[in-house]
Amino acid sequence: MPPSAIFQSFKKANCVQLFVGVRLPISRSILPKLRGDRRKRPLWFAAAYPGEGKLKIGVAANLKSAGKGSYDLSVRWFATHHDPPPEYGTFTSLVNSLEKTFREREVDVVAQVAFNKEEVISLFTPINIGSQSPILDEIVGFTGIKRDPEGKILYRLEITLSDKLIEQTINFKQTVKLEADMPIPLLATASKISALAVKPKE
Repeated sequence: MPPSAIFQSFKKANCVQLFVGVRLPISRSILPKLRGDRRKRPLWFAAAYPGEGKLKIGVAANLKSAGKGSYDLSVRWFATHHDPPPEYGTFTSLVNSLEKTFREREVDVVAQVAFNKEEVISLFTPINIGSQSPILDEIVGFTGIKRDPEGKILYRLEITLSDKLIEQTINFKQTVKLEADMPIPLLATASKISALAVKPKE
C-alpha cells in the first residue's frame, strides 16, 4: 500500500506531532451515536494512515465534557508503528457524527517539527551569557511571537537546539473543517512558519 497523503504531508513538513484543540456545542442526541456500544467508556477515537514500512501516522481524538452542553475536542496526529486500540471508536465515526456541528471553525494548533542539523541551519543560535549573568549560563532555545497590526498573536515559534536536532514548536490558529484530511492544510501552514527560522545547508 502506498504512503497516504497525510503521511507524505508529515514527512514533507518534518513534523513529528500535530495537535488540534477546540470547544464545541454538542447536543445530547449526538452522544449515543458517538458512544455506540461503549456507553460507559471515555469518548476516544483513533485511526492509522499508511506510511513507509511499518511506520504510519496515527490519530487519537478525545471528547471531554466542558459543561453546559459543550465539549472539548482534542485531536493528535503522530508517527507510530502500532494500530489503533481496538476499544477506541473509529476516527471516521467521529468525523461523520460531528462534521455538521463543526462546519468551518477556528482551532488552536500546535505542530512539533524536527530537522537534522546536518541538513539545515537554524537562524536562531545559542548565546553564551555566563559572563553577564550570575543565574543563567546558556540559552539554547528561543521563542518568537508574530502579531497582526491590532496586536493579535498570529503565531508563536519556539526553537530548541540540541547536538543533532533543530526542534520547533509552532502555535497558531486556523479555520478548518473536521475531515480525515484536516492535518494537510494545517501542516502546510506550519511548514511556511517553520521555513522562516531555518535554511538548507549549502
